[in-house]
Amino acid sequence: MKALILGYTFVFSIGIYMCAILVDINRAEDARWKQIVTTAELHYKLLQNSYDICMESL
Repeated sequence: MKALILGYTFVFSIGIYMCAILVDINRAEDARWKQIVTTAELHYKLLQNSYDICMESL
């Protein structure tokens, strides 16, 4: 079960990170794009924290 949670968290965090990279940062001047980038970064940080917690528990 721990491995399943760990794998899901890792894959999902990589996906969120890649989405944040794929968003063109030049378009971030538009408020909507800024919001998308900020949301993706926040989700990535939260998932990174949960990944670290999972690694410590193993």
